Amino acid sequence: YVVTSLIDAYVTAGQIPAAEDILRKAIAGGTCSHQAFGALIKGFSIENNVPKSLALIAEMQRLDVEVTASTYNSLLSSLITRGDLKAAMNILHSMEKNGAAPSVRTFTMLIKALGQKRDA
Repeated sequence: YVVTSLIDAYVTAGQIPAAEDILRKAIAGGTCSHQAFGALIKGFSIENNVPKSLALIAEMQRLDVEVTASTYNSLLSSLITRGDLKAAMNILHSMEKNGAAPSVRTFTMLIKALGQKRDA
């Protein structure tokens, strides 16, 4: 949890490159968890950096690190904020395809976004 805490602290401080460096070192050292990846994906989501979030999810899968609904939810939040509901729905399908069951939060975000789009 030390790695995750460090990544989260760097993300909170807006120092994403430093957080990326911590994650790379953790991967190299074999001490990386899905929470550490999730903390960095959260940072990329704050910056609206969807490509880097997707790349990290792919790396998690390559390394056989569990990709949870919480991980996907950070990415979904970023896509919804950008107004890219089509991409958000594609991520929902990816979640299901990859065995990450959508959570109540997943559906709440999507329903709210679809409702706002309809009202616009």
